[in-house]
Amino acid sequence: MPAEALPEGAEPQQEQVDEHRATASTARAAHHVEASTFASPGLTARKRYGTAIMLFVLGVFVIGVVFYDGGSVIVSAILGALLIAGFVWYLRLIAPAPFTLSLTDEGLTRQEQGKEAQMIPWGDMARVKEEQFPNGKIIGVMVYARSKSSVYRALVLWRDDLPQFDAFRQALKASTLPETPWQLETVHE
Repeated sequence: MPAEALPEGAEPQQEQVDEHRATASTARAAHHVEASTFASPGLTARKRYGTAIMLFVLGVFVIGVVFYDGGSVIVSAILGALLIAGFVWYLRLIAPAPFTLSLTDEGLTRQEQGKEAQMIPWGDMARVKEEQFPNGKIIGVMVYARSKSSVYRALVLWRDDLPQFDAFRQALKASTLPETPWQLETVHE
């Protein structure tokens, strides 16, 4: 609506997003966070060796089945090697990379090894959701952030991803702005 079409003495309204950004900037300026960093090793040695042992057992099983069914040892060894190679390739593809999570005055930052850091400013956090088992054990934290047009899930962190998961949860809870809602959802009921 053009400014001349407004009633006398009225001012054009700012968009809600602009209003939120201004509020977020003010809140950020007054918001102090105790800086802390949490590191994830990615794929731990225990999981790596456990997977290697299970792949070896699976390969021996395939060789045994093919040999038992009357196939030659060479064919069964080739099939076993192909199976193991395919699993190793797939597991390398999906293996979790080491990362660090940092809480600073500016916001929450996730830095994966060899990738650009992703920062979620405190003022842009729309809400934080925790998921728990029916026994009350928290298993995941999801951080939702605002973009110019919507709210999106900016970070998903599972208990297995971070050795200091509970300490991170407490530090994140202490660091978020007071107006950021925290939700708790029970899963697998």
